[in-house]
Amino acid sequence: MNELEKRVKAMGASMIQLISVNDEMHENFYGKLGYGDTSNLKLKAKFL
Repeated sequence: MNELEKRVKAMGASMIQLISVNDEMHENFYGKLGYGDTSNLKLKAKFL
């Protein structure tokens, strides 16, 4: 993730948004990397 962040920052990005599974393991993993919840993105799904 650190390498990805360096590369996209060098390309001019100012933010990374990602989608992950909503569970404690992923919350802890990405939280340790400095990622937090956003209020500007909502994932929508529909079971068929």
